[in-house]
Amino acid sequence: MKVSILIPTYNRADLLKKCLQSCTDQTLPPYEILIGDDSSQPLDSDFFSEFDSGNPIKIRYLPNNPALGQGLNVDRLIREASGTHICLIHDDDLLQKNALEDLSKPFENNRLDASYGKQYIIDEKGVIDKKSSSTLNEDYYRSDIYEGLQNDPVISTVVSQFPNNGYLIDAELAKTTGYAKALSLFQDACDYGFGVLLAENKPDLRLYFVNEYTACYRLSKNSVARNNKANNAAFNSFTYVLDLDQKIHSDPRVKKWLKTTAPAAIGNAINLHKGLTALKWCFSKYHLSYIRTPGGLKRFCLSLSVILGNIFLRNTGKS
Repeated sequence: MKVSILIPTYNRADLLKKCLQSCTDQTLPPYEILIGDDSSQPLDSDFFSEFDSGNPIKIRYLPNNPALGQGLNVDRLIREASGTHICLIHDDDLLQKNALEDLSKPFENNRLDASYGKQYIIDEKGVIDKKSSSTLNEDYYRSDIYEGLQNDPVISTVVSQFPNNGYLIDAELAKTTGYAKALSLFQDACDYGFGVLLAENKPDLRLYFVNEYTACYRLSKNSVARNNKANNAAFNSFTYVLDLDQKIHSDPRVKKWLKTTAPAAIGNAINLHKGLTALKWCFSKYHLSYIRTPGGLKRFCLSLSVILGNIFLRNTGKS
């Protein structure tokens, strides 16, 4: 097995260096590391100097000019990878020292497409929050009872048991699925969409959950997913999952995901000026239990406000 580690980065050289260090320190060294850089200023040779001395791992630096954006940056890295398997890790996250070794073991005796483990939550300084980490993995069905080969890959990806990064996946499968399609369908939720498309495009997809901590997910102020006010991740994910086969919706885990995601999806719809969609979702079975809460009432009122605003703009010819 030849593992290509892919790191998309954007203006976070300090965090990238820590991420890269976690990749070179693996107990099972990767075949190569590819860095796709959307930064305004490319990295110079000094950045890589400490990794050059005595390091047999090939590091390929791919600056993007102009910047591609996260989804197309990852898509380029996938296409450029020459290993048999791929491990994606974002520049502000880390791989545990044993990650590649633990994730590769199930491939030895199983015909697998991808493996993944548990994630620690770390703060900006890299300190692990054990309580939040435990909650995160329980919420995403990464616990003892789910260890091993997964019965339904669609459900595993829909409910985010399959993580946004830190997984090990067959390179040809990743290339065939591609991030460009995930970006076109899911936009800000392209990481999530990539997993869902894997399962939809390959009905016999074989996913393996390794019951070990293999990655660290950093909660940082600069995270696009948490701070971009125009983010439409919840809207696109919710819309896509609603359109899946109704049999998927009957699974308790998917029901919980839809109910948990509904408030954020409605908020996205309001920000996108899709008032009718927001109002419809307000009274859906996935949000109805929230409607009398302060948040639910606020979403209802804002949905009406957007609808009335759109009507006013159309009537005054300003739309």
